[in-house]
Amino acid sequence: LTPQDAIEVATQVLKQVEAYNQTPKSGVPIGLHIGVHFGETRVGWENDRYGDAVNRAFRLASLQPSNMTEIEGGISKAELPTKNAIFITEHVYEAIKDIEGIQCRLLGLFKLRGIAERHMIYQVIWDE
Repeated sequence: LTPQDAIEVATQVLKQVEAYNQTPKSGVPIGLHIGVHFGETRVGWENDRYGDAVNRAFRLASLQPSNMTEIEGGISKAELPTKNAIFITEHVYEAIKDIEGIQCRLLGLFKLRGIAERHMIYQVIWDE
């Protein structure tokens, strides 16, 4: 699986969520954040994945304005998406930035829980 594959899958998931939300069966719409990072992982007994790459992707899915440092070229804390967004690390951005059909915008610097340094985080624009 490549970073591009992960972005395509995440986009398809959010399109399905958007379609479901037109007439949600439970009456409550679904809102998701999807975090994408890649790197080496370890595989556990039940094929569970572990490691830094999994941890970073998990942390991206729960970005909060309180963990954000606004930077030039990024967005304000108030503009941080609250639902149905794909967040990627700079590592993923560098791998996909020149691929036709994938658009991203810089969000800002984020402190990810359990990870020492701050990270430049981007959003994939999937709904245009």
